[in-house]
Amino acid sequence: MSESAAIQGYLTRSALASTASLRAASSTDDSHEGRGFASMLGHASRAGRPEKAQHEMLQEAAGQLVADAFILPLLQTMHDSPLRPQSGPFAAGTAEKRFMPLLDQQFADRVTQSNHFPLVDSVVRHLSKLSQHRSAHAAA
Repeated sequence: MSESAAIQGYLTRSALASTASLRAASSTDDSHEGRGFASMLGHASRAGRPEKAQHEMLQEAAGQLVADAFILPLLQTMHDSPLRPQSGPFAAGTAEKRFMPLLDQQFADRVTQSNHFPLVDSVVRHLSKLSQHRSAHAAA
């Protein structure tokens, strides 16, 4: 087995192990990391929650929606650009190809978690109005 094949095998096993541990942590973690938008929105819209906690959960759900639906595809399109070199010293290496989606996810999450990201704020306002409208109809 060549040295490059051994390194590639090690990187593959490491990536699979870290992905499995991230999934296990997100499934047992009580924070809302790793949950889907619909699940988080369902938690946020339940009755009996203080308004501040509901707003924070809506903010988190909207941030995840914007990160997954807008920023991640934008980053992936940027990485798939025809202007990106396919060979030579500036081409993506094996590790970059394997770990770039994880880094992109982190970038997307960080961008949407920044204070007052306009698209996230707009989604939160829309969801808040929708939630208030539904609760007003349910009470009537």
